[in-house]
Amino acid sequence: MKKMLVFTMMLAIIAIAGCSNSSETDQNVFKTTKVKAAKIQVYEQSFLAEDVTVDLDGDGKKESIKLYIEPAPIENKEGEYLWDDSHVWQLIVLANGQTFPLYNDHFNGKLKFWIVNNGEKKEIILLKDGIQLSLETYEYNQNGYFERKVHYLSSETLIRSSAIH
Repeated sequence: MKKMLVFTMMLAIIAIAGCSNSSETDQNVFKTTKVKAAKIQVYEQSFLAEDVTVDLDGDGKKESIKLYIEPAPIENKEGEYLWDDSHVWQLIVLANGQTFPLYNDHFNGKLKFWIVNNGEKKEIILLKDGIQLSLETYEYNQNGYFERKVHYLSSETLIRSSAIH
């Protein structure tokens, strides 16, 4: 039930941000950048929070999407971690022997991602939810990179968010 509620909220945010399949979509994109393949080192203290395989580009081969987080583990309490002001989050796609670092940075808050069916291709939606809020999409381009579009980016520090998660 909670996952369905979160997913419904994401769809509402996308609709409000103006993300659609129409030609007006580009007018509502705050920023577009390319994410090219790069060598990336997963931090030694990180743990694998998500590991999803899906065909993102419609070529019949599944790509691997991994989300690593680097919090501090609580000694003698397996699976429990200390969360402080900021952690390194790494959202990585492994495709055709290449590594695409969609996100690789400290963030004060949580990262959540969804994979949405967008016709033959799939789109990754990334929500950065913390002291600031950001909604981004990533779609694999046939030219060999991911196209990152920022649809919403709060310019101010958030004061409060809903208690429903």
